[in-house]
Amino acid sequence: MTGKLLDVPRRTLAGISALLALAAVIVLTAMTDSTMQPLPASAPSREFSAGRALAHLEKFATEPRPIGSPASERARAYLAGQLRAAGLEVEIQRSTGAWPAAGLATFGQVNNVVATLPGTDSTGTVLIAAHYDSASMGPGASDDGAAVAAMVETARALRAGASLRNDVVLLMSDGEEDGVLGAGAFAREHPLGRKGGVLLNWEARGVGGPSLMFQTSRNNAGLVETFVNAVPHPRGDSSMGELYRLLPNNTDFTPLTKAGFTGMNFAYIEGSSHYHTAGDSIANLDRGSLQHHGTNMLALARALGDADLPALTSDHDAT
Repeated sequence: MTGKLLDVPRRTLAGISALLALAAVIVLTAMTDSTMQPLPASAPSREFSAGRALAHLEKFATEPRPIGSPASERARAYLAGQLRAAGLEVEIQRSTGAWPAAGLATFGQVNNVVATLPGTDSTGTVLIAAHYDSASMGPGASDDGAAVAAMVETARALRAGASLRNDVVLLMSDGEEDGVLGAGAFAREHPLGRKGGVLLNWEARGVGGPSLMFQTSRNNAGLVETFVNAVPHPRGDSSMGELYRLLPNNTDFTPLTKAGFTGMNFAYIEGSSHYHTAGDSIANLDRGSLQHHGTNMLALARALGDADLPALTSDHDAT
C-alpha cells in the first residue's frame, strides 16, 4: 500500500510532464510556421496590404504614446481622422477607467476611438478591437500599433467591397497598458459595449511570427469553424486556449468577454525580447506578421459580417 501511495504521484507527475511536453511541441509548431508575404501598397483595393497599413503605422507609432500623453492625443486624432475619411461613423468615448486588483488598483482618463460601419440587415455586432496606447518604454509598433494600423486598412478594404449584413464596430481602446482601462470603460458604459456580440481582439507580445489565435471564449466551436474556413492561413491550437486560461495575463479580451462578448484573441509572439522596450519599433517589425494579422482580420470581418451570428452559438469547445 505504501508503495502504491508513493507510486501514484510519480505516475501523475510523469503524465503531467508528458502532456506539457506535447503541448509545447504543438505550440512551437504553430509558432514557427512562416508568415505571409507582405503585399505592397499597389495591391488590389479589396485586399489587405501591409504596405498601406505600414504607411499609417509610420504616422503614429514612432514614439511612446502612454495614456494621457501628447503623443497619445496625436495618435488618436490621426486614427479618428483616417476612419472618418474611410466613411465610418466615428466618436470619441471619454470616460474614467478603473482596474481593481489584489493590493493594487489603477485609474485613468481614457479616450476610446469607436467607429461603426452599419450593416444592411444586422443580426448582431462584430467588434474588432486593439489598443492604440503603448507602454512608456517604447513606440509600441507591434504592441499594439500594428493591429491598429491593420484596422484602418481593414476598414478601407471593407468599404471597397460589398456592404455587409451585420454592424462592424472598430474599438481602438486607450489605457490597455495600465489595466485594460479603455476596454473596461467601453464594456461598462458604452451602449455598444453593453449590447454584446462577437469580438475579434488583436495583440502582440513580440515583433514577428505568424498571427496566432491563442484565446477564445467558452463554447467556441462555431467561432473556430468560422475562423478555420474564413482565413487562408489559420494558425493556433486548442491547447493554447486552455493554457492561457490558467495564466493571470489580461488583454482587452478579458473585460469585453466578461461583459458578454464571445470571441477570439490573436497575437504574434516571436522576438519577445523587444516586448515593452525601445526595440518594439517599426524597424524591427516583421512585415509578414503585419500582413498575416491584417489578412486574417479582413477575412474574419467579411465572414462574420455576413454570418447569422446567433447561429454560431455552440455548447462545447473545439479541440
